[in-house]
Amino acid sequence: MRTIDEKYDSYCDLVSNLSDKKNQLAQAQSSVAQLGYQIKSLENKIERIKRNELNNPSRFNSAIRMKINDCLEQIMSYDSGGQIVHSPMADFMKSEIYRNYSTEDKANFNLVKKALISRQYNIQNALTIAEEDGGFELSSNPIFKDYINETVTNLDNYEDMSADKIVKIKEIMYNFVEHVSI
Repeated sequence: MRTIDEKYDSYCDLVSNLSDKKNQLAQAQSSVAQLGYQIKSLENKIERIKRNELNNPSRFNSAIRMKINDCLEQIMSYDSGGQIVHSPMADFMKSEIYRNYSTEDKANFNLVKKALISRQYNIQNALTIAEEDGGFELSSNPIFKDYINETVTNLDNYEDMSADKIVKIKEIMYNFVEHVSI
């Protein structure tokens, strides 16, 4: 038979265990309350962004336009040690569009080739961002239109070129950009 001391020790152990379990429960409830608050805060922020930014097309589109402009303006660097295994320019020059160019068209292409090579990855990144916007249309996109106009305007002998030649060069640039977007 157990002595009174043993019964008392057993009773004290049970009370102590009960107290520990209540403390663990209180901590768990506190964690649940904190997580509930954090979840509700995040849901409210997401809802606010949806309501204020995403449902306002002019603000959302301007953000996409800014990201596209940033891509076109940046100078690409590969400091991370990555390697380029795919060249939009090389792909374009192997394409059927390029192969079907006349000698004159290829000469016009060579006028903008250097500018396109230096920005080929920028164009690719800008197109990736632009295509995230559901209503993206390359031919009517003012950012790409401005980029192409500025590139052509900065060509050597631009002032001496005929209007037909400028139109043809722009058309060739659009072909390149379209090819990159595929």
